[in-house]
Amino acid sequence: MNTVIKVNSFISILLLFSLFTLFNEVTAIAIETRNLNKTNDYCDGFHFKSPKAGDKLHLGNNFTVVWKKGNSKIDEVNGLDLYSNKTGKFVKTLWKGSKKFGADGKASVDVKVEVPKHTQLPADFMFKSWASTQKGPSCFRVSGNFTIIDIII
Repeated sequence: MNTVIKVNSFISILLLFSLFTLFNEVTAIAIETRNLNKTNDYCDGFHFKSPKAGDKLHLGNNFTVVWKKGNSKIDEVNGLDLYSNKTGKFVKTLWKGSKKFGADGKASVDVKVEVPKHTQLPADFMFKSWASTQKGPSCFRVSGNFTIIDIII
């Protein structure tokens, strides 16, 4: 019976060693493959050119929002949302569509600066925008903080 225990122990140790070696190799391969699929490259350099942090936008006026493609693989910008800087909450969608980048690597849209009624102005806001690629992920970017001020007549 002592021999049976030794054989069972040997087989158990051999089995555990085999499983450990198998999973150890799989983990190394999975990590290496994940590093090769750098999804950040899709969005690299995509950013807002305007507005710039600290800009003052006048309520009711049109404003040209400009994006720069950078080294990203994105093909088009798909939307522009306004967020409160104070609360971080969604305020309003100002534009939704499809805007391709020009040969200069820029895309732009004109939007009317709007906020919901009864919004206390001046107030700080930021834009959140998303863009898409043909081969995969969408890219999201947030602008610098800017202030919307009421037009004084």
